[in-house]
Amino acid sequence: MGSHDALVDALYELHAETDPSERRRLLSKLATDDVEFHGLITTAIGADDFAAQFHTPPGEGRLVRTSPVEARGGLVRSLWEMQDPAGTVTLMRDDGHPYRGIAVMDLADDGRIRRIVVFNGMAPEDEAA
Repeated sequence: MGSHDALVDALYELHAETDPSERRRLLSKLATDDVEFHGLITTAIGADDFAAQFHTPPGEGRLVRTSPVEARGGLVRSLWEMQDPAGTVTLMRDDGHPYRGIAVMDLADDGRIRRIVVFNGMAPEDEAA
């Protein structure tokens, strides 16, 4: 992948892929086989585990990048939010806060993702609410 923006956008688009084998095939282009995912409620170790867990059930929404991608020292980060299927409303968590946050990705030497750590609800306006 040439662009960090394209890498992050492709990862978020992967989240909407409903076919598990296609999700795994696409992931092989974006992440290493030993990729780690650390989220609020789940951890996945390895590409097969990550591909099995990292998706939205059909019709429940999609991940969208909401900031420029920043890159430094082999790390990239971006803000994200979960929108309804039409892309018009940010979905809300059970605690009433918007379902959005920050994703930090550690890149391997070949530019693919080696580790992803996701923080939910980290935007300052979310925490003030």
